[in-house]
Amino acid sequence: MLKKGFALLLCLLLLPMSSLAEAAEGVRFRLTFDMDESAYPADVADIMPGIADLLEILTVEGLFAEQDGFFDLQADVTLNELERTRTDLHVFGVDKFWNIRSSLLGGEAVSISMPAMLEFAIKGYSHLGIPLQRAAILISPFVHSSGLQALTLIAEPVLFAGQGSRKISRDTLIKTARAMAEAASSDRAFRYWTEAVFMETGCDDDVTGAIAQLPEWIESFVPRDGVSVKVTDDSEVWTAGSLTLARRETDQSGAQVLSVTLPPLPGGLTITFDAATQPDGDLLHGSFDLLAEDGDGELFLRLHADGSLPVALPVTRSFSLVWDAEGRAVGGDGVHLYFEGEPTDSGLMIRQMTPNRDAVMLTMTADLSTELTVFDHVVDAGGVELLSLNGDTLTALMERIFSPLVRGLLPLIAQAPASSCQTLMDMLENSGVFGLLTANMADEDDWNEAWDDWDESLDENWDEN
Repeated sequence: MLKKGFALLLCLLLLPMSSLAEAAEGVRFRLTFDMDESAYPADVADIMPGIADLLEILTVEGLFAEQDGFFDLQADVTLNELERTRTDLHVFGVDKFWNIRSSLLGGEAVSISMPAMLEFAIKGYSHLGIPLQRAAILISPFVHSSGLQALTLIAEPVLFAGQGSRKISRDTLIKTARAMAEAASSDRAFRYWTEAVFMETGCDDDVTGAIAQLPEWIESFVPRDGVSVKVTDDSEVWTAGSLTLARRETDQSGAQVLSVTLPPLPGGLTITFDAATQPDGDLLHGSFDLLAEDGDGELFLRLHADGSLPVALPVTRSFSLVWDAEGRAVGGDGVHLYFEGEPTDSGLMIRQMTPNRDAVMLTMTADLSTELTVFDHVVDAGGVELLSLNGDTLTALMERIFSPLVRGLLPLIAQAPASSCQTLMDMLENSGVFGLLTANMADEDDWNEAWDDWDESLDENWDEN
């Protein structure tokens, strides 16, 4: 529990996808949606009607399964449940490498390397002003685990080398902190992770600066005899001299409580973390609170989550989840989400409520069932790697998929509400994507030259920094 708590403290999105049964028990699903555009904030009011109109006629159905680290998602999308709009999507592979097939691509397969996802997103934001990182950090937990891998590979063998009571020497901790600081300054994946999560609010330098000062921080509070870890049947306590750094306790019902309080970092940043879990049949009750404050008392980051979530199908009881994130690292008014759900005869219904819980923003109804399935365990299907395209390879790919793409999109465009089409065009134009694709692109040579120039500028920017 203590190890999991430290992982949560580093990154709250590192929860692995839950493994399905050895026999590859899959989940068959059918999703429909209903949105009240009037319940959304004023700053997105202009695009919500088009999104709401599209969601009302959208149906997504398919089958998901996972086994031995491999996953397979097969889904069909229809508008107004019309067969002529049916568009299939097949996503499969492993956590770090996704393969994609679709009727929109004809017989072509494309792939996405998750370790390259954040780098691509940050380059798009830095050079084009398109905030791709907002989506990239939500696509998969692997983008976070891979971004933090260089640091966790150094810290875990030292902090969690044993399971019982033990001592971790001061010299070992200082050496570990120095290795982590060096890795943070040189590891490409970690740099792009910090930028993806914190650069938009200007706090990426705060994070990298704090890690750079880890050796001095360790020296400031760890005594000569190091850190003591005392483990009993129902508790685990980490201390440095008279300081209690972390405490984990478990009671007879299986409830676990974790509390972490760290001494102020150089620069004054203080961090506390509290978490609790309580199993309750087919629900898991849980909460966590992360608080990070600057030395002058300014809120750097506060994360709070609280709720009860189902852990098995079928869902038999109501559940809910509260998520709040605010502070300088988040920016603006923060992020405040509230979800509630309940079982239905065929699955479940989830509602996203306004933060004050006085209106329903979005409703998703899911028909769910389980079934045994067999799927191929494939890492790389040999498709084109989307994030490695250049001008020539992009042109070649577009030539191969142009006909099936047009044939597949035309029925969708014909059936989509006019408001949805207009919203899509507005979003493309406002984000800069439309201008990128059309400005100074009179012919193929112009496109190739512009793409290659951009790719070279990204490499030059990395070398300079």
